Amino acid sequence: MKNTNCFNDKGNFGVTFKSKRLVWAVEQPERPPEVQKEIKESAEDKAAELETQIKSLDSAKKEVVLQLFKKLTGNEYSLFTEEQLKTLSKRPEPLIKLGVARNVRTPKDAFMSLAKDDSKEIKLAVANNYSCPEEALKLLANDNDKDVRLALAKSASIQLDVLMVLAKDKEKDVRLALAESAYCPPDVLTILAKDSDGEIRMSVAGNRMTPRAVLQLLSKDKDPHVRWFVAFNINTSEAERKRLLREGAQLQDAY
Repeated sequence: MKNTNCFNDKGNFGVTFKSKRLVWAVEQPERPPEVQKEIKESAEDKAAELETQIKSLDSAKKEVVLQLFKKLTGNEYSLFTEEQLKTLSKRPEPLIKLGVARNVRTPKDAFMSLAKDDSKEIKLAVANNYSCPEEALKLLANDNDKDVRLALAKSASIQLDVLMVLAKDKEKDVRLALAESAYCPPDVLTILAKDSDGEIRMSVAGNRMTPRAVLQLLSKDKDPHVRWFVAFNINTSEAERKRLLREGAQLQDAY
């Protein structure tokens, strides 16, 4: 498709067609000085109010704690500085720490501290935060609580090293969640394909991320259910699919 640029007579609105994709380009006119000043003063006022609330936490009522939690997790999450987030991550109030655990601007040191927290809810929030660094995720991958490890296994933004740890988890539910995940990388699926549990191998056989070489291995699995799932995987070769379907029909006739 030919590139086309369309602008109005003021030149501040454009539509670009490129590679069959529609891209909107909006050029904001420069704000008047008085508007810029008003925006700056508003931001400064909010920052000052935030600092006051943080400093008053020791003597604060529940309403202030709740207000800070809403700011940490709402539209004003970006107002917090790294130092403020570090300070708040060490507060005794569970709701404040939960807010920090959910904030995407939380620094590494704070995540590391929160990953060791006694609260399951806080650790789950850390596990589900896409900004969480790999070091903190590795701590959670070895957490005593199965639900925390399960949350990692279901996440779409976990590093390979962490997933490799989870692939060898003692709990079947964790390994099964990985095997069923649409985000599970081929290297991890290769490990899970050798799992002693047939249900996990069956999930690997049905996963669209499973590479053909692994499917070839599973096509010879001792469990007929695993082989049947291989037959319906889109990555299975046509010749292998036909062979497995014939085998499945023969097994059905035998029953």
